[in-house]
Amino acid sequence: MCPAINPDANPWRVPISTSVAGSKRLTVFVPALNEEENIRATIADVAGVAGKLFDQFEILIFNDASTDGTAKIVDELARADARIRVIHNPVRQGLAVNFHRAIAMAQFEYITIVPGDGAFRIDGLETLYGAVGRAEMALSYRTNMWETRSWIRYVISRSLTHVVNLLFGLKLKDVHSLAVFPTGPLKAMKLISTNAGFFVEILVKLVRLPQTYVVVPMALTPETHVLGRSLLEFHRGADMFRVLLHLRYPAYPKTRG
Repeated sequence: MCPAINPDANPWRVPISTSVAGSKRLTVFVPALNEEENIRATIADVAGVAGKLFDQFEILIFNDASTDGTAKIVDELARADARIRVIHNPVRQGLAVNFHRAIAMAQFEYITIVPGDGAFRIDGLETLYGAVGRAEMALSYRTNMWETRSWIRYVISRSLTHVVNLLFGLKLKDVHSLAVFPTGPLKAMKLISTNAGFFVEILVKLVRLPQTYVVVPMALTPETHVLGRSLLEFHRGADMFRVLLHLRYPAYPKTRG
């Protein structure tokens, strides 16, 4: 089994910088794998919305061993804007491992994920970011998944949400949509997932702390990837099963946090 991510031993870990009372500051994690056609527009949308709704923000772009022109483009974006930092992975690490690293690197008190493929509409980002501060975290649910994604992705997503709610007595509308999380608790949290289960693990553990939350709607842009990505997510189910088992029975696995 993959080892837990221990925040105390993380070489990328940095403390949250001191904020002015009442200010809102956001770290945006942007994973990018072969996104040369989408990454400029995605970063422009993120920077535009975050710039309007937050006092400060930073964007951490993780180029996950892209083989197209993504690396060159994100380097250009970083040179043009000091708020953008780029991490180039020589070999693919995957979304979960990269997000663990982003948590450790985050300087601000809120953190979120925005896919580099521009999967969410800009008006949804405005709604989600505008909800920050109304509770300790802002969650969302996808309003048009049936119309914009393959049937198998829809079925897997809806089924997972129902399973999580049933297992843990929750009433979440969507366990795989975008969210804005408090960074501090995540930096202190020990996580076991290194694959598809990471978002569910984080979400359930934060709700259990407990952290208060608000829920807002978000719309997806049309799918730009083939069905294979959905099937790949399905085959990563072993990690999801391990996470659900760990959340249901915290003593499993015995050596994990």
